[in-house]
This record gives sequence, C-alpha cells and structure tokens, in this order.
Amino acid sequence: MQEIKIPKRIKKVRTQYDGDCCMACIAMLTSQSLQDIKNFVFKRKLISSKFSYASYGVEAKAILNRMGVKCRFVKYKGLDKLTRHSIVFVISFDNDRGSHHAVVWDVTRKCIVDPSDILDKRLSYHNAYMCLEIVA
Repeated sequence: MQEIKIPKRIKKVRTQYDGDCCMACIAMLTSQSLQDIKNFVFKRKLISSKFSYASYGVEAKAILNRMGVKCRFVKYKGLDKLTRHSIVFVISFDNDRGSHHAVVWDVTRKCIVDPSDILDKRLSYHNAYMCLEIVA
C-alpha cells in the first residue's frame, strides 16, 4: 500500500454492503479505495471473522495505526467540537440488532460524509457515542 496522506477535503467512498461503513470511512480518510482497504485488512487478518460491533472502534483504530495513521479516541460532545477529521460512530434508531453506523466528519468543509447515505433516515447525531480523531 502506498504512503498514506490524509486529504484536506474528504472524498466520498460508498459502501458496497451494509457492514462496510467503517472500512469505507477508513478509505475516505486515507484516500484509498474500499477494495484496497479490504485487501489490506483481510490479507493481514486485522479483524476477526466474528467482527463484532462492540469492538468496531477498537478495530478501526488498529487498522489505521497499522496503516501508519495516528489517531485517538475522543468523547463525542457535538460536531461543532470536533477539530480534526474523525470517524463518528452512531447508534442506529433500529438498534434491535445492536446496529451502529460510522460516518466521517470533514473538518475542512464542516460536514458529515456518510458512506451509505442513511444518516438522515435511520440515525441521529444525538446518538453518536464515540469519535476516532485523526491526529496526524
């Protein structure tokens, strides 16, 4: 994989399947394709075959770190408080299955970039519970 450079403006990468949102967010933050991220992750066995939502953020952080991207968890206090590009993890309204969703906060444009365009339909920023902030 090529050297990772965090873009000033986030370019949208769409999900292929419902469960791809976190990997699509990683792709957006690293200017890679979704397939490149999947290849990187699965070739190195960076996530378990029993990918659980409970470890979703932890696994995203591990993947970014393995790619050489420094990041840290920050408590979500509102979009206006985010000062760096971040992955924002949101609990879904249809949380009967423990559904979560990941989106990217583009700090340059001050907007959410949703890899699957479902945020307005099923999710609310009020249900965000954690952010993975890009440090460098």
